[in-house]
Amino acid sequence: MTVPEEPRKAEKIFPVSLLLAGKRCLVVGGGRVADRKVRQLLESAAEVTVISPELGGGLSELLGVPERPGAIRHIVRGFRTGDTVGFLVVFAATDNLAANRAVLSDARAHGVLCGSVDFGWREGDLISPAVSRAHGLTVAVGTGGRSCRRARMVKESIGRHLDAMGNVGLLVIGASHEQLPLARREDLRRTMGGAETASRLLRQVWGVHEFLLMETCNRVELLAVADQGDACLELLRRLLGFDRLRPEEWYVKRGADAFRHSALLCAGLLSQVAGEGHVTGQLKDALDVARAAGSSGAALEDWIATALRVSKEIRRGLAADLLPREAEDVAAEFIAESAPRAARFAVVGTGVTGLGVLRRLLADHPAATADWCWFRTKPEAPSWAEGRMELQPVAGFDAALARADVIVCAAGGAEPVLRTSHAPCLAGRDVLILDLAMPRNVEPALAAAVPELRLVDLDGLKAWDRRRRADAARLREAGDAIVENHRELYDQLLLHIQGWNEGQ
Repeated sequence: MTVPEEPRKAEKIFPVSLLLAGKRCLVVGGGRVADRKVRQLLESAAEVTVISPELGGGLSELLGVPERPGAIRHIVRGFRTGDTVGFLVVFAATDNLAANRAVLSDARAHGVLCGSVDFGWREGDLISPAVSRAHGLTVAVGTGGRSCRRARMVKESIGRHLDAMGNVGLLVIGASHEQLPLARREDLRRTMGGAETASRLLRQVWGVHEFLLMETCNRVELLAVADQGDACLELLRRLLGFDRLRPEEWYVKRGADAFRHSALLCAGLLSQVAGEGHVTGQLKDALDVARAAGSSGAALEDWIATALRVSKEIRRGLAADLLPREAEDVAAEFIAESAPRAARFAVVGTGVTGLGVLRRLLADHPAATADWCWFRTKPEAPSWAEGRMELQPVAGFDAALARADVIVCAAGGAEPVLRTSHAPCLAGRDVLILDLAMPRNVEPALAAAVPELRLVDLDGLKAWDRRRRADAARLREAGDAIVENHRELYDQLLLHIQGWNEGQ
């Protein structure tokens, strides 16, 4: 038989899933290809008729199996005109081109859908895609007839992904201020290479279906809808750089524990400042980044929305003890205690924290003035700071440093803002510097270069605040109880992720 030339382009196709349970289907032929078509039809619970003078070994074995998804009947003879009548789908699967065309012609004459397995497939009505099934999912891959080998390769690759769906659930991997000191958290972020780089690598991991990455002053954390198995976890641990940490320096949460963690996180109970609200905005920002990168989906969206819903219940239930406090509030309280006579402030950074610090300092120190130092975009001067604040670009803020009694750094970016080169601006004076950023805005060597300098970073501020705040363990225990009271929300979320109630 002469093999036609490979088509230059694929045929246009319309993908469809046929509901063949109990429906009559015909396969003409008894060889290896016919065997494959029969088995595919039986997987769909179809009632299959085979017309062929003889059957190959595989089909012969099927006839002797009493328990099958569908039914099979063998007509021992060659194909005859009119044999396609009464069938929903027909496959012409002989090894003879002319015989297959006769089947196609008869099917067309009787209005029956028919596909041919030979090089005359374009004359038929349908072609079979490469199919992978697992855990109630069916994935079909087609190339419009251009490359069956390529379709099979993709199908086998996707099949490995489907295997991971049997153990899919919520997964959290992270390290926070409770496990790692500030310097180690900075090292971890450098090891990851940034959220963008880590996200690009994570999208290549089979078993990780949807995810977001959080990088804050307090934590580096992955929230994922993913395979719960140890192999997937080990791969994620290495990609995130957690393999360089000791076991006690990072955490993993699965299933209901992952959901509980996310609800407590949104409620601010896992923050350095108990009850702080910025973490909610940070989580939403991380989700926005995941959306833009294509790594989020309906499951992750449902998870975060449900966690936010439960976190509101936590805040409502603990309202008497969980007073609204942010990092800037703690910073202002620390300054009031440590530098009560400060007359001039310098605030570096114009984001949410920087603006919050500026507002608190001017409110707490009515006679004080401030420099507000900006990087790329000059902010609008707030009306409540009129006459008491000057805007300064960071590129030339030596004068602001030289006249400041207290400097608060809350800028983004990976590089320090205050370096040892600024030592002459600070030497010989009692200056308090609060570094609220991570990575740190202040080069650690600056403190050694100016011995009289008082430098406090996030960990130092946390240690000071721990003496003044409510018992965090007690608040978390109460938060855990509230999450448990809403356990049905997690159960419903899991049903949505695993698709058990879809279409009901």
